[in-house]
Amino acid sequence: MSSVKCKIEDYIFDFEKLEVYKKALNFANELFRVLRDCPKDIQFIFGEHLCRTGIQILNNIAEGSGKNTKKAKAQFYNYSLDSGRECIPMITVLLNQKAIDQNTHDFLRVECIGICRMLAKLVDSIKVK
Repeated sequence: MSSVKCKIEDYIFDFEKLEVYKKALNFANELFRVLRDCPKDIQFIFGEHLCRTGIQILNNIAEGSGKNTKKAKAQFYNYSLDSGRECIPMITVLLNQKAIDQNTHDFLRVECIGICRMLAKLVDSIKVK
């Protein structure tokens, strides 16, 4: 190991500074937590897909931030937005199946919608022509 002292701030990617990324990271962690507490059959049916979708929000933000063109950035941010929208029906079914309570549903829904709104504004700010 090198004797050069490095700060973690020296190793932060630009996407990690985005508020939408931070919010999406918290959302993904919450999805994992919620699904761990669900019955095994629900975990089997929804777990992998819902968690993967939450991770796709993050991954597409990260990948989009590294693109060199506005069009490519917007494309990946739109993929994130699509993944966020994809979470809503699954969260609703979890409530309908009584795998989560109303408070958990409402919290996840509000967080997801907030992320989607932030992503939509991010795409709009790029102004691809």
